[in-house]
Amino acid sequence: MKTSTREVYILVLRVILTLAVTGYLLTIIGKIFQPNDESTFGTIMIYALFVLFVVGYLYCWKNEVISGLIIMIWHGLQWVFILWVWKDASITLTLGIPIFIIGILFLIYGLGKKKAVESHS
Repeated sequence: MKTSTREVYILVLRVILTLAVTGYLLTIIGKIFQPNDESTFGTIMIYALFVLFVVGYLYCWKNEVISGLIIMIWHGLQWVFILWVWKDASITLTLGIPIFIIGILFLIYGLGKKKAVESHS
């Protein structure tokens, strides 16, 4: 059985995103068990962004275009919250840049796949 380059490409992207979601999950678990009883807007948004990221991850298995858009929106929201809410969390932007690039690659792959399907029809 011969595997095409496109199949390897999307598999690599999915594996990298799986590693990212695993690391993100471990970070969230660590945040849950911190002795901090504050329930501020910033804390709530950490969990909301995590949920958005997981939704983007789940879509990467079904619809790469939507997944890429959700991941890029997730990164954009990180910028918004770091500029106005989490003033001391700039490291998350640095860690989010590779994930943003993966989102762009998912979007490009999905659009290319859609174009290929339309050209075969």
